[in-house]
Parts: sequence; structure tokens; C-alpha cells
Amino acid sequence: MSGSVERITQISNNDVICGRRGVALKHPGNLAYRKIVSLNKELYATCLKNEKLRISKSIVAAMREAGGRFLEREDGKTSLSLDEKGEDGSEVAWRDIGDRRAVEKTSQALREGQPKLLKKLAQEQDLRAMPQPVHQHNAVAMNPLIGANYQYSPYSAQAVTPPPASSLTHLLSQLETSDLILLALLQSANRR
Repeated sequence: MSGSVERITQISNNDVICGRRGVALKHPGNLAYRKIVSLNKELYATCLKNEKLRISKSIVAAMREAGGRFLEREDGKTSLSLDEKGEDGSEVAWRDIGDRRAVEKTSQALREGQPKLLKKLAQEQDLRAMPQPVHQHNAVAMNPLIGANYQYSPYSAQAVTPPPASSLTHLLSQLETSDLILLALLQSANRR
């Protein structure tokens, strides 16, 4: 979708309001958008350059698929509320910024805080690379049948048994729409 010349006066809860203040901070569409961006920051920071654009486009597509538009005020001002009126007393008019600008803004949002995130990831990787002490687990003291050779390390990967399908259905029912969109995008990306 390219930038729209259509005058928009009705904003839905799925719309993303462009801006850094006012209604953009608390609008439901912006909250969902920021959550999806936040969930993808680590992936964006660590992926190859040619994959970064795909991530940004996927987020914009997910928001649009949920019925959201990326809106800015026609007069370029910042709205403090959705009930605001223009200087002449008429309804404030909005326009869709189009996919190209929405992808640019999404890429910028994904880059915010990236140096700090990369530093944190590097520190975590350094910790994993260090030899970790092995502790004797309390289970040995509680259960002599285990034997003194049983060793446990809280730093090693522990095998996890997946939950039964009914638990998965229950878990999915508790997720928000934006989380489900993200899961669907990740699943479709893994199939390619």
C-alpha cells in the first residue's frame, strides 16, 4: 500500500498512530505494535542484513492483516487524544503513510536500543563460554538411591518435556492477538 490521500476521521483500535507523544503512547494498536517490535528486536539485531528488511516488512504486514493502518495527522501535529478537534473545530483528519514509510519507521523502531542489546547479548555469550562449576544436587542428600555420582549444573541445558496438546491449546488461548500474529509469522518463515 502506498501513502493514502484518503481522509481518515475514524481510528480503529488496530491502527498505529505515528508519533512519540500523546495518543501514540497509549493507543491499543500502538501497544500491540510496540510489543511485536520488542519481541523481534533480538532477532533483528543478530540476523543478516538482508533479513532485516524482511522482519520489518513482516511486522507491517501483520499489523495490516489485523486491520491496522499506519496513520499520521494531515496537519502534521501531535494529537493528545482521539477526541481532539482541529483549529477550525472540525474533526482531525488522518492519512495512511503507506507501506514504504511504515517499513522505514518499523526498521527504526527495531534499531532503537540496539547497541545496548548487542552488548547484553555479547555478555551473555561470554558467560556461556566460560567453564561453569558443577554442583552436587540436593537430590543426592535426599535420596541415597541416586548415588554420589549424580551431578547437576544449573548452567547446562536441561531436557524439557513438551506439554501435552491440551496444554498447548490452553496456552494459545491466553495469548494476545499480536503474539499469535508473531507466532504465525515465525512459523511461516520456518517453513521456507
